[in-house]
Amino acid sequence: NSPLKRQHWNFMGVRPGNFPTLRIAQLAAILSHAPNLLQAVLEDSRDFAGLKKLLQIPPSDYWLYHYSFGKASSRMASKGISSAALELLIINYVIPLWFAYGRYFQNPDWKERCFDLLQEINGENNYIIRQFNEAGWKAENAFDSQGMIGLFRNYCEPKKCLQCKIAQSLIRSENK
Repeated sequence: NSPLKRQHWNFMGVRPGNFPTLRIAQLAAILSHAPNLLQAVLEDSRDFAGLKKLLQIPPSDYWLYHYSFGKASSRMASKGISSAALELLIINYVIPLWFAYGRYFQNPDWKERCFDLLQEINGENNYIIRQFNEAGWKAENAFDSQGMIGLFRNYCEPKKCLQCKIAQSLIRSENK
């Protein structure tokens, strides 16, 4: 394999705090703190506070005033992963990992930990969740927002409204 070339990195349309160079520096900081990240996520972090401590390691001081290599910035660049990015990382990395681990070892405790953790984290704020909010359904936590995303992907997007229990109950209530 050839090395990754600069033109393959996406900087256009990305806010500076999400530049690939900065994200790599953040990952390097996490890995230097926890060289065996998989083990740390599975064994050392049992709740949101533990995961936050593990994953919110700030990058080196160099990245405080750099968004990219060799180009200093007049504004402070990074103090680490934001709370919103941390929550997305837990939802999209930790939860699926814990769930798969529990399924592989046939241990339902891991699955329960996933559900408990999802209820500790704030609900996501994206296009799908905003549509549910406009319809009067508010995601109280990540457990709710993941359910809403699942409903949207499995029923709303493919237009399977008549197979959706929620749509069926809404149709029934309108006919009364």
